[in-house]
Amino acid sequence: MLMTTKRACAASNWHKECNLSHELLTALRENTHAMHQALDHHPMMARLLQPELTATTYANTLAWLHPLQTVLEGHLAKLLSTYASHLELASRVAALNDDLERLNTQPYQLPDDIQLEIQRTLTPSLGTVAGMLYVLNGARLGSAHIARRLQYTSPDLPSRYFAEANGEIHWPYTLKLIDHLENYEYSDCTSAAEAVFRWYIKVMNSAQQDAVCQTVCGYT
Repeated sequence: MLMTTKRACAASNWHKECNLSHELLTALRENTHAMHQALDHHPMMARLLQPELTATTYANTLAWLHPLQTVLEGHLAKLLSTYASHLELASRVAALNDDLERLNTQPYQLPDDIQLEIQRTLTPSLGTVAGMLYVLNGARLGSAHIARRLQYTSPDLPSRYFAEANGEIHWPYTLKLIDHLENYEYSDCTSAAEAVFRWYIKVMNSAQQDAVCQTVCGYT
């Protein structure tokens, strides 16, 4: 009877934990949905899928993605060593560097306001690690679609950054990490995910402004 009670309690706790992790994932999706849509449908991201994509526009987008990807990965690497040393960060910067080099394009500098926000906003915690990975590794999944489209419409453009994202490898352990968060870590997780989405949108806005200037000046 005692064993049955223990099993019942264990089962009850397991269901509670599962419900909490499911609630977090649902909350993440709901809280970031608008920003996710804004980024996915941002004009600079949408242009990557268009058949009339030019090398100049493509290079401009990658040049703006580079500094944020680099800074976020650097920040994440420091957090992983403290809060999730069992996880290995598979950097995408080398592939991005290679694409830009083949495009004969230098990366831009990350705007100062975003650099300051990253330092001030990302609380050192496991929840922050999970929130950052939710966006960064989620982006790997979307990269597969972009890579296929580029191969079809613009096969001459270098696309290692998108083609070698390997989202199917990295997304499952992101979900596993979120699944094992304690409920007190949920706030940091959600805040980090929202912040990373917000920074990517800001960077794409800068890329769009730069593209407009290039068009006006006759560079495209």
